[in-house]
Amino acid sequence: MNAGTSVTSNGIQSNTLNVGGKVQIRSNTGTAPSILAGTTRVASLTITAGTGGGQLDLTNNRLIVSAASGSHAAIVNTLVGYAVSGRQAGNVGIYSSTLPANTVIAVADNADLHKSSFGGISGLTDDNVLVTAAHLGDANLDGKVDDSDLNLLLTHFGSSSLAFSAGNFDATGTVNDSDLNILLSNFGFTGGPVNLLPTVETVSSPMLVANTTAPVPEPASLAVLAMGGAALLRRR
Repeated sequence: MNAGTSVTSNGIQSNTLNVGGKVQIRSNTGTAPSILAGTTRVASLTITAGTGGGQLDLTNNRLIVSAASGSHAAIVNTLVGYAVSGRQAGNVGIYSSTLPANTVIAVADNADLHKSSFGGISGLTDDNVLVTAAHLGDANLDGKVDDSDLNLLLTHFGSSSLAFSAGNFDATGTVNDSDLNILLSNFGFTGGPVNLLPTVETVSSPMLVANTTAPVPEPASLAVLAMGGAALLRRR
């Protein structure tokens, strides 16, 4: 679609989506079949950059980019760039006009999560890239920040992956102490999937906002965190 044009849709299923103007996916009710209708799936996504560039407003919906085999890492980087840009004034890129507090648009590499379905669409492969709103620290997009998310971060600690699913919550060059601090600041969050939609499976370029109301981890969880920290020290 061309610059200066605006389109509102219930969801897009297309081989190629080129966004030069504004595309908004209508908010869905969170129940089938609307959750399926609201999930956009494309093989290629291009958003025009710069002032007056393209805007993709997901509202409370999900996006699946069906990458060709072996190309998902590059697509993750491109989509993270769109999500970071979408946080800036003008929202050029991918964003949500209904984003709840302490959440971000997350870009997840399904090679990390191995999800078979997402947003009501099944048949996914590890080459798919998943985009949705997610709570900071919720690397596996299950609506909680817990040991499973910590394990994903520790597995990728020091890597250059920009994926939210790798624990790169600040969308910088590597998974590092900054990302670990974000996770720990939100550890214990159990608020459930963003917008209470079922099966949150797909994010993000996070805004660095700590959840100051998160419960204090239980002793067993503290032990896991301690072991994780020790593992990081040994790797340095």
